[in-house]
Amino acid sequence: MKKFLSFLLAFVFVFSMLLPLQASAAENDIMNQEQLTELAKEVFPEYAEKLNGRGSARHSEAQAITSKIYPVIQETRTVDNNTTITYTEHNNGIITLAAARFVTDVDIEDEEPREDHDSYLGYTVKLVASVLEGPTFTSTNVKYRIYPSSYDIIASAGNYGIPGYSSSQISVSMYSHETATRAASVTYSFPCIVGSSNYSGEVFFSVQNDTAQLTFNIW
Repeated sequence: MKKFLSFLLAFVFVFSMLLPLQASAAENDIMNQEQLTELAKEVFPEYAEKLNGRGSARHSEAQAITSKIYPVIQETRTVDNNTTITYTEHNNGIITLAAARFVTDVDIEDEEPREDHDSYLGYTVKLVASVLEGPTFTSTNVKYRIYPSSYDIIASAGNYGIPGYSSSQISVSMYSHETATRAASVTYSFPCIVGSSNYSGEVFFSVQNDTAQLTFNIW
């Protein structure tokens, strides 16, 4: 009997240790709008009612509010050591969410050494951006480099797409090298149907002063 109780207690202990790991893995694997929205409600509890569709104009009601659409709230918060999420609310009530999941590589010898150094810190990023009642954009294997004493570089726009969209519907422009006056950036633009209304969507990923930022705006 004592052996059985000891075994049972050991099993309960191991199972309880696994639960946080499983939850953490689920949070790290942001794939769709529902997961992104649930995560946003945890990170931005003050906006939970709006994310549930209450307390702000619904998209179908917002069409005639204004002809010029722009963000009125845009805030980025840290989810964990490797993940950030940005909440954006536009003046017509439309809400977008954008999450970036970072993986840090070890210091890498530069294939094209610069005069002041020959290594960089490499990052691989997964981007997920969604608009409520609209499409969800994903780009995996986005790569950028942080140089210790020079300007940073975005090396790859990654593998990107939106369910139901063809590759020709998403245009990508990249400004790969940071300068003194401009961030390194990649912009993904696409038609964005929200509810029954047609908009344009822009997912913008930038790296400047060793810091990465992701936003999703519509107009």
